[in-house]
Amino acid sequence: MISFICFIRRGFILSFLLLFFQIKLSFSNELESENLNNILKKIEALKLYDHPTWKTLLHYDPKSDKSYITDKNFLLSLKEGHFSLKREMILTIESFLNSQNLPENANPICKFPARLYWLKSNIPELDELIPKVECKDLNDYLEKAPADNITLVFAAEDVKNPTSMMGHVFLKLTGYNNNGLYVEHAISFFAVLDTLNPVKLIIDSTITGMDSFFSLKPYRKFISRYLIDENRVVWEFPLKNLKDEDKKLIHLHIWELKDVKTKYYFTSYNCATVIYYLLSIAQP
Repeated sequence: MISFICFIRRGFILSFLLLFFQIKLSFSNELESENLNNILKKIEALKLYDHPTWKTLLHYDPKSDKSYITDKNFLLSLKEGHFSLKREMILTIESFLNSQNLPENANPICKFPARLYWLKSNIPELDELIPKVECKDLNDYLEKAPADNITLVFAAEDVKNPTSMMGHVFLKLTGYNNNGLYVEHAISFFAVLDTLNPVKLIIDSTITGMDSFFSLKPYRKFISRYLIDENRVVWEFPLKNLKDEDKKLIHLHIWELKDVKTKYYFTSYNCATVIYYLLSIAQP
């Protein structure tokens, strides 16, 4: 009889705890939904998705009303079938709010730090709602490749190389790393040259597009190829008027681009286009 009563009591306690957690979970979900609705109302009131900086972070082309980047891992709205500035902002915020238990390599907080930084600066209440996540790889990049100063670099044309006949433009990041050492890095966007056939090269580079990749390398090793191996002239233009917050946003956006898979076109989306978008963060 006593065991039976104890069993009833345990069952009652378990049922009570289950009901308590269900109520708590329901309340938590309602609170999250309310917080999200308030944020969406603010976005709509400010028309934040039409802000020049947001468009720049998405490499938006106003002529086509699309992004030059076609990677679904970079543009969340493409997974729904159609790119949209507004929908991209909503999906980005939702992904941040639901990122608590995701691994670092799949966590949007670690993948899109520039978006996160910019959205928080415009919607301060997001800081309390978005989970605190440690991004070790991102922090490693920020510490080892600092951007205390940013320089625009142009390497003159190389007539012997079809892909460099119009020159090449890229960025140099300089500063003191986490060990107190002064370091310089080159940030660049390249086409993958897989043919020497001039007809195919013209078609690939203007119509079908070429595969591409982003590069982060020590500046001295990178620049020696242009100066010594190819005997090209190189100009450096220090960007002295950049604000600290602009440099930080550019620095973070470079990280967002590192794994992007998109096509390289000599006439529309090339090394100069990417640098244009990076600098437009400071001057939209």
